[in-house]
Amino acid sequence: MASWLLDLQYHGGSTYVLGGQATLFRPEALQTVVEQNNLDGPWQNDSDVEDMLLTWQLQKANWKTLISPSARCFVDSMRSYHTFREQRNKWKSGTVDLLTNSNLGVKTRHKGKLWRSQLKTLSDLFIRLLFVLLLAVALATDQFYWTWIWAIPIGLASILNVILALKTPMHRPIDVILSGLLISPEIYLWVNLVTFNQVWIERLAATKKDGWANQYAAENGKTKSKLTQGLLSLCLFIAFVVMLCIYFRDFLTSTPVQQSIYPYLMNGWILLTYLTIYQSLYMIYQIWTLRKRIEA
Repeated sequence: MASWLLDLQYHGGSTYVLGGQATLFRPEALQTVVEQNNLDGPWQNDSDVEDMLLTWQLQKANWKTLISPSARCFVDSMRSYHTFREQRNKWKSGTVDLLTNSNLGVKTRHKGKLWRSQLKTLSDLFIRLLFVLLLAVALATDQFYWTWIWAIPIGLASILNVILALKTPMHRPIDVILSGLLISPEIYLWVNLVTFNQVWIERLAATKKDGWANQYAAENGKTKSKLTQGLLSLCLFIAFVVMLCIYFRDFLTSTPVQQSIYPYLMNGWILLTYLTIYQSLYMIYQIWTLRKRIEA
């Protein structure tokens, strides 16, 4: 949220979603939306992101949708990983629906920004999966060589997240430490990547779920998280792969296998390097934007 608010302020303060917690509307603006869209009321209950849909409709009616540079409203967070995931899934699913559903007949001047955000998340997912795959193959075939150039993006990410933590209201020392060590940002990112993957699979499969019902069910304890089962399955899979690599170590580290895998391994590292350079340049740009005296 801090990163989102800072980015909006740097680019003029216009937002693509007026949050339902604390937003001031002009009555005539809401009335315009009702009349232009033949609605019973400004907010539409059949949307998982009714506040975002309303914001786009206001922009379509030529109303400005701005955030305040100073006023803030602090709301309670979700109490568990499961409820947080269901809320995040509802938000992202609703956003994707607005971006891809041409029947809605409503657009936003921020649509390009939202698509770039989707592509960045896809890039984050691809980079991490490619890194894990290349690292596993390199270690298994005894062809991994460390170079300090890989510390550059790690250092940039650490600097960026420390600045974001320091600009976040009511931050604690532990928040700054975890941000600098990239522990909390990486955990948060992986949760977002899992949600992103789930949302797009459901979208491509043309299956529509009730995000509000799923969130309410999670908050009321009617559904349970599968995090423990997922982590256990992942640990078992990793252990199984490690055992196979140890058992077949002589074969995997033999000269014929190394020579056959080496070209693919090098091409993969080169591709990952280019993607990492792009991500590093983007982080430098983000750090540059945070030089302004703006607060989250």
